[in-house]
Amino acid sequence: AGFRNFTNKLWNISRFMLLNIKKPSRKAKRPTPKTLADQWILSRLDTVTRVVTEHLERYNFSAAGELLRDFTWGDLADWYLEIAKIEKNKDAMLNYLLNVVLTLWHPFMPFVTEQIWSETYGKKAMLMVAPWPVYKSGKGNKKIASDFFLIQSLVSRIRALRADYRIEPAKRVRVVIRPGKYEKLLKAEPHLMQELARLEELTIARRGEKPGSAVGFVEKGVEVYL
Repeated sequence: AGFRNFTNKLWNISRFMLLNIKKPSRKAKRPTPKTLADQWILSRLDTVTRVVTEHLERYNFSAAGELLRDFTWGDLADWYLEIAKIEKNKDAMLNYLLNVVLTLWHPFMPFVTEQIWSETYGKKAMLMVAPWPVYKSGKGNKKIASDFFLIQSLVSRIRALRADYRIEPAKRVRVVIRPGKYEKLLKAEPHLMQELARLEELTIARRGEKPGSAVGFVEKGVEVYL
């Protein structure tokens, strides 16, 4: 039942990506990342491709499938595709991601992935004979992952506070952040937090009094007041 639901999810993910790709290409090359989110999803894709490949070579099929499912549903669908709605002009990124993800899933879901592939690229261009994805091992991946994880954590905890205080999803709120040593990072990516956490106003300041009637939390030295 879980993988039946995931099959529907993969269809929806593919359709969303194709709606945002002007001219899909089955030979899409690895694009140059333009934002932190781009850097993060490519580094995660590299890691997942490497580990899934290792698992398959050792016949650890269950571990490979679980890792791939977590990446596709969590990192790709829940985070990156939501960011793609905010950061526009991601044709090249989405095309590359779609091709790699379908190829990685093909050993597990050959009929579904082949159908999506053939509807996109034609029946003569079979996914079955497409080359297996290659990956890059970047030295900066750990820092990229750490920076993006901080933004994820802040957004998730703001969402949790909204739920705790029963703030309607449509209602936008104001947030004040004392960034500590992460001032440069947070000031470079304010649009992500503002849209993903549905904020009316986001203030990032080193100093200042705690806002009145506010609730908050601390994450890795970053103070957040809602």
